Amino acid sequence: MRSVMRLLLLLVGLLLLVPFLYVSGYELLVLRRSDVMAGIRPLAVMPIGDLSPSKEVTMEFTVPSDRQWERLRKAFGTPMLLVAAVNARLGVPAFHRVYQSGEIPLDITVSSQRGTITPVATSHAPALYSSEYGSSARLFAAGSGDRIHLSIRAREHVQRDGEVVVVADWPSAAIVDASAAFGFVDRFWWITVVAAILGAACVYLALRPRAPRT
Repeated sequence: MRSVMRLLLLLVGLLLLVPFLYVSGYELLVLRRSDVMAGIRPLAVMPIGDLSPSKEVTMEFTVPSDRQWERLRKAFGTPMLLVAAVNARLGVPAFHRVYQSGEIPLDITVSSQRGTITPVATSHAPALYSSEYGSSARLFAAGSGDRIHLSIRAREHVQRDGEVVVVADWPSAAIVDASAAFGFVDRFWWITVVAAILGAACVYLALRPRAPRT
């Protein structure tokens, strides 16, 4: 009977440890949380309120080429770059979506030190944003270390909240799953830690040598 109880205690302890061990092991051996967050973070941001039909506004940035970017490319493939007008920044409570082209019609030109780049219309959306109702996004190719210059002009006056963002459009959707998983763990991290402590205690009690009978 005691052997059965020890076995049950061991199984319960291992089950309680699994979430903590999985997340810690994944971050240690597969991909770092900071890498995933950097992979979905905008490379450039402009408030929508800055857009105007009377003048072009510009954004300049350099495509990353550091070790972190190379780890991301190895894990998720070489990305295209995506320009999109979105209704709210991530972290702000909202239904995060991309504006439709009819809501914010934009003229966008792109260039780099290599020359002019032609962006193409796409239904893609930045990670954790929805484009199910349509999209005003543009997609273009650029290499690591390229210096990018964007000129944007609104075709009409814009009275909407949000931002124009430039993000990496990774060929693998796994980065979205990874960022969502890390976000879930962050919200329930203290529960995961408490479960791990209880699990470790159960495993210890299950494997503790029996006291000799007197």
